[in-house]
Amino acid sequence: MKKNLFCAACLLTVALFVVFATINQQIVQGSEDFQVEKTFDEKALALVPPAIVLQPVASGLSRPLYVTNAGDARLFIVQQNGQVLISQNGSLLGTPFLNITSMVNCCGEQGLIGLAFHPNYPATNFIFAHFTSNGTPLPDGTPAAVGDNVIMRFTASGNVANVSSGKTLLVIPQPFTNHNGGSIEFGPDNFLYIGKGDGGSGNDPGNRAQNINLLLGKIMRIDVDQNVNTPPYYGIPAGNPFLGTAGADEIFLVGLRNPFRFSFDRLNGDLWIGDVGQSAREEINQLPINAAAPGKNLGWRIYEGTLCTNLDPCVFPVNYLPPVAEYARVSPRCSITGGYVYRGTQIPALVGSYVYADYCSGEILRLTGTTQEVMLDTTNFISSFGEDAAGELYITTISGQVLKIASAAPPVTLAVISGRVTNAQGQGIGTTVLLTLTGGNLTQPLFARATPAGYFRFEAPTGQTYTITPVPDERTFTPVNRLVTPTENIFGVDFITQ
Repeated sequence: MKKNLFCAACLLTVALFVVFATINQQIVQGSEDFQVEKTFDEKALALVPPAIVLQPVASGLSRPLYVTNAGDARLFIVQQNGQVLISQNGSLLGTPFLNITSMVNCCGEQGLIGLAFHPNYPATNFIFAHFTSNGTPLPDGTPAAVGDNVIMRFTASGNVANVSSGKTLLVIPQPFTNHNGGSIEFGPDNFLYIGKGDGGSGNDPGNRAQNINLLLGKIMRIDVDQNVNTPPYYGIPAGNPFLGTAGADEIFLVGLRNPFRFSFDRLNGDLWIGDVGQSAREEINQLPINAAAPGKNLGWRIYEGTLCTNLDPCVFPVNYLPPVAEYARVSPRCSITGGYVYRGTQIPALVGSYVYADYCSGEILRLTGTTQEVMLDTTNFISSFGEDAAGELYITTISGQVLKIASAAPPVTLAVISGRVTNAQGQGIGTTVLLTLTGGNLTQPLFARATPAGYFRFEAPTGQTYTITPVPDERTFTPVNRLVTPTENIFGVDFITQ
């Protein structure tokens, strides 16, 4: 049974902290006309988990597994049964964007598990799907056995994809029904990355994740802009580690168990992977996409997280890349659902944090540096995350919902409080003066340094009483301080110095 770890009082306390820390940050980012000093360590903000809530977007869905975008306001919702639906202006469109239920084997860990739009979409109107075959011949005639994993390209126009246009890029035999991987994503290099599980069962009985001749237990990287009109409808990027040597050309990373969800940081392009563990550890991996990345080995089945499995000698493999974070698989936690580095604008305190979940516990967590924190404990079985065109995040629940992650902080109206420090003749002081603003619900003073012409300003929430005080130095000020209670912008909060 899931526990709700957040009481209303806790939410309110955290929300207020985040609000005022954010206000302080806005103030220290002053314009050139108003020089303002920092009064707190910006990194401290990352130590306080922001209060979040979940806002309904869609419900009544059939096992949604992913949400993505095409660079516009639409949300594309991937259902495990083989349909992709569009949510537009808050409503689901009646006609599926993509319907390949006739060729998809569902459910368990099988089904339609990944979708990606070409980086130049819609000018290049290709979409790519990752699904489990039910044995039906594919649209281009390519055979696939029941349980095989398929990477297929379709064309799309407007709100509908053309199923008959399907071209098969890869058919990957899957020895067991579990550990199919899932995500397919375009990286900052415009290549398509494909996550594949180790083939299934438990403890990788074929040691496939370490076998460089097999595509299972790997992250692959292919160039879909090569061989566009001829099979296999892709080429191999020049930097792939096994191109022209022993090993499968498509492989980019080795030694994964089941990277069901991975993503790229839209700011710096780093790859973040949530790799589902066996029975002891859930792990998060991160690496920049640079010349050193190809061929990194994430360790499975030698290691599960940082723990030796004792299935093989406990020796670091060549090019070993340890996880940046891990957590114990202790009830109610059971399986990591990888997410995204938050780069939206609606939750400032979350920017730069990696957001993820545990499927069984329903917890939504964030990773900041090496610190993992629970932001919200829910009763949902969180099957995936998604990102819209603006960088805001969503979750899907296996029970049929899409929910947006939003800030729980109350809305705040800010007022500008400004004035001038002059001499007795009404002239700007010519040298800077430091002023403080205290009071209201501020947890620490705000500082502003007046310009050489004497002007200063603060921003603070309306409806609260504040004290503005010039910091004493060799000068004296009249008055010693000023009390203000802004309901709107206040000007003329002036001081005279001797």
